[in-house]
Amino acid sequence: MKRGEFDVSPLKRGRKSRVPFNLTKSLATHSTMMQILGEGEALRPKMMATIHDLADGTKWNEAFSIDWVYRKMRSEHPEMMNPVRAKNHEDRRVDWLMYKNLMTWNARAKKFLIDIGFGK
Repeated sequence: MKRGEFDVSPLKRGRKSRVPFNLTKSLATHSTMMQILGEGEALRPKMMATIHDLADGTKWNEAFSIDWVYRKMRSEHPEMMNPVRAKNHEDRRVDWLMYKNLMTWNARAKKFLIDIGFGK
């Protein structure tokens, strides 16, 4: 009430975190993209190397532990770090083979063949 804030959660106790929330969210998003692209699960060693590369040569290099960033990312964004949602080739093929996608592809192929004079 003294701060002029109503209907909000109280401030967390202790010092402010050095790890920015946007960093952990970006890393979690990156792990999701790795899984969707078919690079497999975003395993701990691969993510630790990514975090190390991101911090190397910046002011964040010695500011925090890479292991701490990884654990914080896992705790703040568990829904994004779920390896079960990784897509394999079969999943991507099933997603692509939908009626709308096939009709769009056929329409473009027909237009292309007509444009080059191969069909009417």
